[in-house]
Amino acid sequence: MNLSNDPEQDYFSDGISEDILTQISKISELRVISQSSVMRYKNTDLSTQEIAIELGVNHILEGSVRKYGDMVRFAVQLTDVKSDNLLWAGTFDRKVADILALQREVSMEVARALKAELTPQEEEAINKLPTENPEAYEQYLQGIYHLRSGTMEGLKKSYPLLRQAISLDPEFAAAYAEIASYYIRKGHGEVV
Repeated sequence: MNLSNDPEQDYFSDGISEDILTQISKISELRVISQSSVMRYKNTDLSTQEIAIELGVNHILEGSVRKYGDMVRFAVQLTDVKSDNLLWAGTFDRKVADILALQREVSMEVARALKAELTPQEEEAINKLPTENPEAYEQYLQGIYHLRSGTMEGLKKSYPLLRQAISLDPEFAAAYAEIASYYIRKGHGEVV
């Protein structure tokens, strides 16, 4: 959930949410529900237990992001929905430039709280950064937010943002993948 005073920052909270889910999904012992399935609960009034029943899960990870200037406050909590016990919670104040490291840290804390054993390959995959460039990452987050908006306007806004991410980090593979997605959607005249 975006708790910033600026609704334009939704791209940031959505992107962080997606990236943390992606990191946690690299742990084979854990079953992680897809981003597209969980996003419908973003602004819901349903309880964690009601959400867990609908999704068929035992634990729910929820959080909020507040971005102000070059700082971000990230609060997250992991709940065992059957007992309604909080297994782990953390509040982190960091520079936006450190957000990628923070995502790794949260993923590892979730794994520890769930007593999941990571293979060396899983730990290496979680620790691998998609980019070392925070500005490229921010452009990427904005680009995928618009790309997935389901509108032609969003599709048009996504391309220059993704190109900017690539110009800032020519090795940013995920940005190239999203450019490919852009071309596929554009080629099909698709609004998803």
